[in-house]
Amino acid sequence: MAFKIIFVVPDLKVGGVTSIVKNISEGIANYGYEVTVITLFNKKDLDLDKNVKIISLNVNYNLISWLFGLYNYLKIIKDIKPNVVHSHTMYSHFLTCIGAYFFKAYKLICSEHGTYMGELKFYKRMNLFRLLNTQADLITNVSQASCNSYVEKGIVPETKIRTVYNGINLNHYQFCEVDRISYRKSLNIMPKEKVIGFVGRLSKEKNLDNLIKSATLLEGSFKLLIIGTGDEEDRLKKEVDKLKMAEKILFLGEVKDPRPYYSVFDVLVLSSNTEGLPTVILEAIATKCIVVSTDCGGVREIFLKGYPYLAKVNNSYDLLKKIQAILLLDQSVTEILKDECYCEMVKKFSQDEMVNTWMTIYA
Repeated sequence: MAFKIIFVVPDLKVGGVTSIVKNISEGIANYGYEVTVITLFNKKDLDLDKNVKIISLNVNYNLISWLFGLYNYLKIIKDIKPNVVHSHTMYSHFLTCIGAYFFKAYKLICSEHGTYMGELKFYKRMNLFRLLNTQADLITNVSQASCNSYVEKGIVPETKIRTVYNGINLNHYQFCEVDRISYRKSLNIMPKEKVIGFVGRLSKEKNLDNLIKSATLLEGSFKLLIIGTGDEEDRLKKEVDKLKMAEKILFLGEVKDPRPYYSVFDVLVLSSNTEGLPTVILEAIATKCIVVSTDCGGVREIFLKGYPYLAKVNNSYDLLKKIQAILLLDQSVTEILKDECYCEMVKKFSQDEMVNTWMTIYA
């Protein structure tokens, strides 16, 4: 009889968490596991392997809808009889942990994907998770820094949480000169113009104000390409217009497959206040794109010790210095740096490494 695993996720929209669940589910399906993905909300951008079954609970943001969702979830659990239920991010944990009070004949794993900084807006949901996670057999997070933040805030006991690094399929990422030329041409980017890139949600946590302020201080010919959508999008666009930077800072909106843009960028920049283990950094490094990031969450764990291009959090002048330093590097030094980052990433952050770790945990 096949080993059965159910993943529970909010949705299958484009994003770091979704891409990781896709990599795990498809990876273990190749080893003969029977895999089902349950989504809370009916939002789907990504297709999964034909061997992975997808079920949506079609939950809405009201109590009655959630109760129906819980009822249907329990029916699915009793029908499939999984060996493991593996939920990802907070809303999914609420469903699986509450469900475990009614029926539990399986291992329950709850995976978080970020660092908790004690923000007031997350306080109530973290308190609820603190109460509910007693039903879980294991809590995981994506970096040691992220795990430490949950332990230090008393959300999870140290004995119940462990780090499991994310991994990506390296075969899906490679530098492409054709993409670099064609995409730059389509965006009217001159051959000698430097391209700074951002990929992610336009949310307060990502602190795009920090990056935009750095860009206003950056000298020389460049374009800043911002890929993604979010609650902060309209405000950020107005701010860029106010700063008269609309010709240099381009908002490209949601891009379902951002991979070609990593070949376009001369540097990927993350200006976040908090991170777990950003998948976008792994993807950029795999495409041989240099990264500048704020030194938050598990970012430092991706790079070799002493990586010099991590900036202080919420410090646009320090971020500017790091970006300038990268853009002024000699090409030969740049290539060496790219190779060093790639070799370090392959050791810990490949899909194979991640899948093998998870199969050991599931057993």
